[in-house]
Amino acid sequence: MAWLAWTAGVADAFENYFLARMLIAPTMQQYAWPATIAATVKFVVLGGTLAWLLWVCLRYVIGGKKRATRT
Repeated sequence: MAWLAWTAGVADAFENYFLARMLIAPTMQQYAWPATIAATVKFVVLGGTLAWLLWVCLRYVIGGKKRATRT
């Protein structure tokens, strides 16, 4: 799961690069599509991570903390 954070970081770096290129040369619209793809990858990864975190928290709250018992 931790490698997904790196994936989101790399996608963010690519998105920033493509957006910066569009700011430097506004006539270069071919960078819009790769920036969109990179942003989509980034937000899908972050959304999946947040959904997993919410699931774990709800499972902990609803299910209660499981304790080890001694016999």
